[in-house]
Amino acid sequence: MKSIPRLTILILILLPVALVRGGSPRPATVLTLSISRSTLRNVEDAAGRWQFEGGKVFEGNKQVAYYSSIKRVIMGGTDAQNTAMLTMTIFFLGGSSPENITLQGSHNFSSGKQVGSVSAASEAQSSLIGRRFLRAGDVLTIE
Repeated sequence: MKSIPRLTILILILLPVALVRGGSPRPATVLTLSISRSTLRNVEDAAGRWQFEGGKVFEGNKQVAYYSSIKRVIMGGTDAQNTAMLTMTIFFLGGSSPENITLQGSHNFSSGKQVGSVSAASEAQSSLIGRRFLRAGDVLTIE
C-alpha cells in the first residue's frame, strides 16, 4: 500500500478550514458612479488625435472624486473601428495625496461606450484592480 505524503494530508485538512473561514470567493459589490464632464479638448498631431477630458465624479448626489481621461486615436489603426485607447484616473477626495484608481480600455466613438478594467490603484482601492468597468453616457459601473 502506498503512503500519502504529509504535505498532502496537511492540505486536505487545512483546505476545508480555509474555505469555512472565508477562503471561498465572495460576490464582489458593484460600484456605480456618475461622471460629470467639465472639459473636453481634442489635439491633432501627425499620428492621430489626443482627446483630454476631466470633471467630477459622484456617488449618488455626493461628489466623491475628480477624474482625468486621455483617449488616443491612431490614424490607420484605431480609426478603422472608430475607437480609441483609453486611460482614466479617478482621484478620490480627501488628503494631500488622493486615493485613486486607473482604468484602461477602449472608447468607441459610435456608441460612446467605454469598456476595460481597473489596471492600478492606491492601497485603499487595491481590491478593485482587475475588475471590469463599463461607462455608458455619464454612468460608470465597476463590477
